Amino acid sequence: MNIIKAFLRSDNNIYFLDSRQKLSTKTLKKLLNNEFKDKCLHVMNKLLIKRIHDKYEIISALFDIKNELDNNANTVRLVIIDSLPTLFLTSADNTENNNILNHLANILRYLANKHHVAIIVNNLITIWAEGDISAINNIHERIACGKYWKTVPNFRIKLKKLRQSIEICLVKSNVIQNQKHCSVEMNELSK
Repeated sequence: MNIIKAFLRSDNNIYFLDSRQKLSTKTLKKLLNNEFKDKCLHVMNKLLIKRIHDKYEIISALFDIKNELDNNANTVRLVIIDSLPTLFLTSADNTENNNILNHLANILRYLANKHHVAIIVNNLITIWAEGDISAINNIHERIACGKYWKTVPNFRIKLKKLRQSIEICLVKSNVIQNQKHCSVEMNELSK
């Protein structure tokens, strides 16, 4: 939410593609009222929320955004895809999923390169243990959208919630040395 608030201070619009149906207008208004008070309605109009129910709708929504930008109908500078894996975990057809992920990656690259749109994709990491419960040999982390998606983003940041802080780790970067860590206290996040 802090990223959304920072972008809303500018004159640009944000697309929030909500696959979990978690972002309500009431919650958003309450969150923004504290900071924007008199301009809350104006600020809320800059956040374009689209509910996404399946992997085909995400492609359609991104093409709509592409067409708006190509026709100069919008000044979007940030697209947030909340929980990409929820759109793909219902299907066991890995070939189709990888084809759609490839299509998705191409549209996102187009938006980033042609229109200078920042894109944040929320993905999940699953933990897998080898061996039985009494003798776990290795623990592996896997990206929920599979090995293909591991190569797609320019930057991958892993957030891990600790007791009173959040650990931030740069896992993949084309410009910064990978595996850089920092911790942020929880009370700093609420500012």
